[in-house]
Amino acid sequence: MPRDLLRNAPRLVRERGLDRTLIIDADVHHISVIKFLGQFMDAPWRRLFETLPVESLAPTDPADRRVAGRIKRPPIPSPDPTDPARAAHALVADLARIGVDYSVIFADDLLTLSLHPDRRFQTAVARAYARWLTECILPQEPRIKAMLYLPMVDPDASLALIHEFGDAAGVVGFQVNLVGLDQFYVDGCARVYAAAEERGRAVGFHSTGHWPRFPMFETFLGAHAISFPAFNAMCLINWVWSGMCERFPRLRCIFFEAGAAWIAMLMARLDRVYRMRPEDAPCLRRLPSEYMAECFYTVQPLEQPESAEQLRLLFARIGSGQVLYASDYPHWDFDMPYSLSRLSFLSRAEREDVLALNAIRAFGLRREELSLVEWKREAAARAPRGACVDENLITEGPA
Repeated sequence: MPRDLLRNAPRLVRERGLDRTLIIDADVHHISVIKFLGQFMDAPWRRLFETLPVESLAPTDPADRRVAGRIKRPPIPSPDPTDPARAAHALVADLARIGVDYSVIFADDLLTLSLHPDRRFQTAVARAYARWLTECILPQEPRIKAMLYLPMVDPDASLALIHEFGDAAGVVGFQVNLVGLDQFYVDGCARVYAAAEERGRAVGFHSTGHWPRFPMFETFLGAHAISFPAFNAMCLINWVWSGMCERFPRLRCIFFEAGAAWIAMLMARLDRVYRMRPEDAPCLRRLPSEYMAECFYTVQPLEQPESAEQLRLLFARIGSGQVLYASDYPHWDFDMPYSLSRLSFLSRAEREDVLALNAIRAFGLRREELSLVEWKREAAARAPRGACVDENLITEGPA
C-alpha cells in the first residue's frame, strides 16, 4: 500500500463529495493484540504469557502479505500497556484521513484463534480481549465501536461473555470466526444467539485467508481469493438450512469480507436446490434467497469487473440496503470509501445508505449521537450556500 494513498486521501474525499457525508467503517482491524492481553488473562493462563514466546500462543499463517516488503503501508502503532489508547487514537486519525467518522474494530490475530487446539485457551483469550477493549480502549475513544470475539467451541463461555460484556459502552456486536469452526449453528449454540438478539446486538461471521486450510493451492493468492467467499458460503448455507433465520428473526447477521459476487451466486443456487428438495430444509418457510436478503454484507474487497453493469446487477440482487461499507484497513487490499461512492448506478440516497445508514441499522447505533470528524465538519461549514449538503447526516453529536 503506497503511503500516498493516505497522504492524498483528504483531497480524494473532497473530490468525491464525501467530506459532507457520514461514513461508518464496518470492518477495521487492529494488529497483533494477543501478546498484550497477558495482564487481562485469568490464572493459570497468565503464566503462559510470562514463560512462552508470544508467537507460539496463536496459530499463524505462513503467507507473505506484504510481498517481501513491496506492499507498503504507514507504520501502525502497537498497543502500549502504559498508554493503551495511543494505538486506538492513531488508528482513528488514519481513518479520519480517508473520510471515516466511526469504525467497528476487531483484532486481526483473533481471526485464526478458533484453530487453537485448546478450547480453554480460546475462551481465556476471548475474555481477556473483552476486558482489554471495555476497560482500556472503548471508554477513551468514542469513535471506535467493537465486536467481541465469541469462542463458539464453548457455547457456555460465549454466553457468559455476552452476559458480562454485552452491554458495555461501545460494544455493538459479537464476532464468530469461521476458520476451523464447524458447529456454530447446532442447538447448543442457540442460546448464544438468543442472548445477542435479546440485547439487540449484531452477530458477525468473519473468515480469513488462512493458506494452510487450502493445501491444494501452491500460492497464497489462490487460497486468499477463494477462502473468504468459501467460508462465508459454507456458514450461510448451514445458517439458512438449520432454520436459524426463522428461530431468530430479529437477530441482525453480518457476513464479512468476501466481495459481492458470491452472494448472488449463492442465492440462485440455494433457491434452485431448495425447490427440488424442500424436505431437506423443513424449517424454512420462504426461499433461501429471501432469508439471505435480510442479512447484511460487507463487500470488501469489491470486485472490479470490466463492465459496471455487472456490479449494478449484483447490488440489485443483494439489495443496496443490506450492503455495509468496510475498508478492512490496514490490510494490503483495503477499500477506501470512494470505492463505493464512485459507483454511478447508486443514487445519492443509496450511497449514503451504504456508507453509514445501513451500518446504523445493522449495529443498532443512535444516529443522533454520531457526527462528522472535525475536518469534515469544518469543510461542511465552509460549503457555499446552495451546496449539496445533507443536514441529516451532519449532526452535532460528540466530536
